[in-house]
Amino acid sequence: MGEIVAEDLQKTFVTPEGVEVVALDGINLKVRTCEFLCVLGPSGCGKTTFMNIVSGLERPTAGRVLVDGRPVEGPRQEVAVVFQEYNLFPWKTAAHNVEFGLKARGQSKAKRRDAALRYLEIAGLKGFEDRYPHQLSGGMKQRVGIARALAVDPEILLMDEPFGALDAQSRTFFQEELLRIYDRVKKTVVFITHNINEAIFLGDRVAVMTFRPGRIKEVVGVDLPRPRTLDVLETAEFASKRSAVWRLLREESRKAFEAKQEALVFGE
Repeated sequence: MGEIVAEDLQKTFVTPEGVEVVALDGINLKVRTCEFLCVLGPSGCGKTTFMNIVSGLERPTAGRVLVDGRPVEGPRQEVAVVFQEYNLFPWKTAAHNVEFGLKARGQSKAKRRDAALRYLEIAGLKGFEDRYPHQLSGGMKQRVGIARALAVDPEILLMDEPFGALDAQSRTFFQEELLRIYDRVKKTVVFITHNINEAIFLGDRVAVMTFRPGRIKEVVGVDLPRPRTLDVLETAEFASKRSAVWRLLREESRKAFEAKQEALVFGE
């Protein structure tokens, strides 16, 4: 299981000045079980708002999200989230950070430890179980976060630009690492990004969003074979798909840029 369906999803915020801002307007989207869907769009298009609604952290103004046919009304155990920030407990080791969700669910100490060691190994962190966050690199911390999310055995993994804080070389490396993990555990993944190469390299499909208000402009299938390695970035097929997605995103990126420039001019 792990199917997600968004139906006529809308979200409106009210600023402190009383101005209504429509973040999402009529999102209709279906994510298939065990699919890796990337949601791509410029800054300010509502990507994170969409993820927060799917996770149950926010409520929509209108419309609804269904997970396996049941409406999302709040956080649920079958959905785990990985944020851009590491959100690790600095006083806990990597293993104890991974065990945290399992402890909250009442699992025994032995089972928690076994699960933590297993998922840290899947995340490529065998041998670092007893290191504290300050002893880990940024990429390692993010992998601890991924291991923590996987350890609770969710059906759905939501990822909000988890590699956004990494440098370009590290980011590319960890994209490949994430696909290696995905090939092993096969969860439904919704991955939020504003990076075209990242979306195409990772995803089975790419949902391109419009600038505010956020709508689904088009969903593009990515027919590159799996398992994927970084070599696919050099292929003509990848370049062709990138060009097609950029044509969809270009106008939305221009609108986002112009809105940012206008905000700077008027001091917003």
